[in-house]
Amino acid sequence: MFDKKYIYEDVQVCLGNKHEIVPAEFQLHDDNDDEGDQHRWTAFVRFVDSDMQHHIAHFIQKVEFGFLLKGRFEKQEIKPSPGTAIEMSTLSSECFEMPISIYWADELDM
Repeated sequence: MFDKKYIYEDVQVCLGNKHEIVPAEFQLHDDNDDEGDQHRWTAFVRFVDSDMQHHIAHFIQKVEFGFLLKGRFEKQEIKPSPGTAIEMSTLSSECFEMPISIYWADELDM
């Protein structure tokens, strides 16, 4: 493991999102929505220093993404895999809020 001073002073976490337009043939439609879900939104948690990314499971136990979509509040819990960003994607035709909760590894004493 790492020296705790190093952990608290030098590790920076980035929360962000990505967006892409979904091609028409892959859009999801329901009975009340003629337009379909035209956008893929991806929220992510990663380290700013990409060299630290392979250690993400040492720092983060899990991330919980919450989102209100089409009148329903849903949560998705993601556990980290070494070397990858923690991310969650959803399709939507509307804007929505997405609270993100990071659960730090127990050995960090945070």
